[in-house]
Amino acid sequence: MSDEAFALRWKAPLREHMKLLGYVGNSEGGIYVRPIDSTWKAWLGINKASYQGSVVLNPVIGVRNEPLEKLLGSFRGRRLGLYSAPTYSTTLLYLSGSMNPSRWEVLKSMSDSECGAVIDDIVAVLQTDGPRFLEEHASLDKIAELIAPSPMVPGVAFRYPLILAIQGRYEEALAYAGSHLDSCLPEGSESAYVSLYRKYLQSLSVFVGQSLNGNPA
Repeated sequence: MSDEAFALRWKAPLREHMKLLGYVGNSEGGIYVRPIDSTWKAWLGINKASYQGSVVLNPVIGVRNEPLEKLLGSFRGRRLGLYSAPTYSTTLLYLSGSMNPSRWEVLKSMSDSECGAVIDDIVAVLQTDGPRFLEEHASLDKIAELIAPSPMVPGVAFRYPLILAIQGRYEEALAYAGSHLDSCLPEGSESAYVSLYRKYLQSLSVFVGQSLNGNPA
């Protein structure tokens, strides 16, 4: 069985389930999104680890704040796409309370019904635990609270100060971003990341100035 044919055995039933739940998937079948309201989108991404004769699926559930991510994209010269990354996410396995990292392993030796049962279990967790996660985390206040003490969360250095600025906490936003930039300057070096973040801070400063003057971007 080719890798493509094997992938279809779990991707096809997953796509069907997600369609019934109102999600739209990308062409690769690895990311799904649906609207929560006019501001937020629900997001599901399928991380996977491939082994000889099997693949372990590790679905990630997230929420994306469209205005925030669109503004952040403009700061960084990127357009917000339908399948762009979420604002905040966690693994579905964590939500389920399972400690078994191989819970959603699909084997090439499985029958179609056995492959389908793995996907059924993923969807069951999404339907059982997903709504609570989405309801609790579709909030900039909640996300700011969660990511503030977590500098290792991807994108926190870009998202957190912008959330603060959107909330009107301008001094905190600029202080946080400035402190982060200073911490990335060992012995005055100018790495690609530092250059990127310096441009981000300039854009953030402009946004804060416009907001203070009653003309936010």
